[in-house]
Amino acid sequence: MINSGTDLPDKSRIIDELNRFRGYENLLHPRAVNKKIRFKNRDEILSEADSIHIGEDLRIAYSSINDIKSTLKDIDNRLEVLSYMVNMDVDLSYFNNSSISSFIVNYPYSSPSKDIITIRAGQSTIVCVPKEKEKEFSQSLSSAESKPIFIMKMSGKPDELRKNLEEKRAELNNTLKELESGIDELSDKYYAKVVSIKEALEIEARKVEAALRLPSTESVFAMEGWIPAFKYDNIKNAIEKASNSQ
Repeated sequence: MINSGTDLPDKSRIIDELNRFRGYENLLHPRAVNKKIRFKNRDEILSEADSIHIGEDLRIAYSSINDIKSTLKDIDNRLEVLSYMVNMDVDLSYFNNSSISSFIVNYPYSSPSKDIITIRAGQSTIVCVPKEKEKEFSQSLSSAESKPIFIMKMSGKPDELRKNLEEKRAELNNTLKELESGIDELSDKYYAKVVSIKEALEIEARKVEAALRLPSTESVFAMEGWIPAFKYDNIKNAIEKASNSQ
């Protein structure tokens, strides 16, 4: 028997802990759960829950992973641009500065103006456009061709920068593997416990919900147990019929 929702002990803590452990389950890497923990009572569930605090470790790991992935995306974008500039002996700062914006178009491009400078790069063209000519450049593009690639601000020689970026990408990928490995270790250690505690808290939360749905009554009965999945609808319908769907 459960007391009414007005004086149900630990109701806020149960919900808070349930949300915390649902978060843990979502962040940990799934593992096979061969044997779940059985708890004697609510106090034991809450005590076991209070012994596990991995939220900060997971937050730091995922924050670092997201930062690295963002940096890797930026590196890949820069390497794509540099792939058009192999063996080009020019400082990259020339292509994007206070007076010039530059783009790569993937076809032989003919400049509509003597002020718009073109440099052939294989089957593509690097186009250096004065800031005041960007509208004219945009209007000159073929609508049937792919969108031009913007050359972001960079400095140094293309081949040297490409080598540096490739080394940086390798370092970041190694760091990414280490962070994922750390999450794997937490998952190996805690996933089964987290799932067991979460499921036990879900049962307790349903008891809280049952009590809160009838705050004006003195008490409400609650049952817990396990039934075959294929019998769920029959049992649910029988309970609803007996209780007038209350």
